Amino acid sequence: MPKRSNDIDELVGCNVRLFRLNRGMTQAELAEALRVTSQQIQKYEKGKNRISAGRLFAIAGLFGVPVSAFFDGVEHSAGDGEGQLPVALLSEPYALHLVQAFCGLENVALRRSMFEFVEVMANAKATSPTPRTKLG
Repeated sequence: MPKRSNDIDELVGCNVRLFRLNRGMTQAELAEALRVTSQQIQKYEKGKNRISAGRLFAIAGLFGVPVSAFFDGVEHSAGDGEGQLPVALLSEPYALHLVQAFCGLENVALRRSMFEFVEVMANAKATSPTPRTKLG
């Protein structure tokens, strides 16, 4: 019977993606460094394929982190039913960059305003966009 990935595999893959994005590395660059295909990296990052211990050790070496760093958040992945893991949220498009830029804001009032703006936007009812017409 083939081995199937599980929540831990997804978490490890998500953390690999976060470290890769934080380093500004593409999937193709990571694939080349590990001598695998970009498609394999995609499968690792989505938790579709398990990452072997040896490969995980190699990835940790590339990123300069301990292997245990890829298991950060494991205490929340035991099927707690609370939706997406916080670490998984950071792997959403633009999320990590948004957090990095937000942390770069030194003005506390500006941080608060930005938070409130984003919260209002996230809670706004979706409305269908108005069709654009050509001005002529």
